[in-house]
Amino acid sequence: MEKMKIVNPLKGDNSVKALQEDAYVCLRKDELVYPRLAELSLTRAEAKRGMAVLLDFQEDVHICASCPGLEKCPKATPGYRMSVVKEEGMLRPCFDSCTHLEKALEIRNRFVLADFPSSWYGVDLKDIEKSASTRNPLLKEMVAIAKRESSRWLYVSGKKKMGKSFILVCYAHRIGKIEPGVAYANSGKLFAKLREQSFKNGGEKFRRNLDLLKNASLLVLDEFGLGNVSPYDFENIIEPLLSYRAENDLLTAFGSTLPLEEVGEKYEKRLGDKATKLFQLIKKKTKSFDITGVKLYN
Repeated sequence: MEKMKIVNPLKGDNSVKALQEDAYVCLRKDELVYPRLAELSLTRAEAKRGMAVLLDFQEDVHICASCPGLEKCPKATPGYRMSVVKEEGMLRPCFDSCTHLEKALEIRNRFVLADFPSSWYGVDLKDIEKSASTRNPLLKEMVAIAKRESSRWLYVSGKKKMGKSFILVCYAHRIGKIEPGVAYANSGKLFAKLREQSFKNGGEKFRRNLDLLKNASLLVLDEFGLGNVSPYDFENIIEPLLSYRAENDLLTAFGSTLPLEEVGEKYEKRLGDKATKLFQLIKKKTKSFDITGVKLYN
């Protein structure tokens, strides 16, 4: 994009008219912008009178031409593109959602909770490289569940950078395409938020959100079992949530750096028989996969 040359106020003419003329010449030379403006059939006077709008439009077009993706969009309102209309000789800016935002919203509507980067919107199991033998049995089971050939719960463990979260997000998208209403959450952050809500306004929002999670088409609890769990969280959030989903045979998945057995022992040591009963139920319904091996990330 050829930038407008600002005249040095100490040298020559720096009047508004001179600046407008300089900007007008630059716009006519802009191969991305001028063809679109030509459709407006602007007179020279109209273009100069609406120069502020046209320069904003020029900047918007060039940002979109080198789009960095929705998550890194530098616009004041990310995901919206500008157009210009002429009404009675005056120029007016208009804004509508770009294709990236529309796609993100369509995908986002599959979820009641989506606690993952927007750059992961639209990913799918087919996007995962399948040469790692530790991942293949898990991916096969996920595909079987999506085809309704299985209703097993899944527990995905492994060291960091093995791609647990990414794989679980791909799984969530696959299920969400078939049955919208998926909830994907970081366990620690989710439980903390629900706990806080339970103490406000009589717990109305807490009960509403817990009910939403109970009935999600798929519930994914990532980073499960990593922090210390309080008796309050266990009795009011974790146990009623997972027991309900187990009783109603609703798809559930976990991600963790710890094996399921270790998390169970951790809970049982702190919470006793109640935790023992819940984890016996979880182990009965769940198929565990340790995907430690080939890294998805460096």
